[in-house]
Amino acid sequence: MTNSDETLASRMGDNNVEPPKPGAERDVDGDFLDRALASKWRNEYIVVLFHASWCPFSRSVLPSFETLNSMFPQIEHMTIEQSSAMPRCDAY
Repeated sequence: MTNSDETLASRMGDNNVEPPKPGAERDVDGDFLDRALASKWRNEYIVVLFHASWCPFSRSVLPSFETLNSMFPQIEHMTIEQSSAMPRCDAY
């Protein structure tokens, strides 16, 4: 883990979460996404793709998202599956 990765993990308050390597996307749940977004500085970016495994559009866009991730490895990319986001959405 690099220093910036360790900083991200400590700011997120969960040292058991391994931050992604540059250029690596990660599939996360709603709780992790909340912590990641709350921990970001104003000038940092996260790209989040909400998708559903049953949705043809979601399945077709995933390869493009992976390409985008490889083109901009300095930006953190996360995917969140619809079923893991729904309990969080109901809270709002």
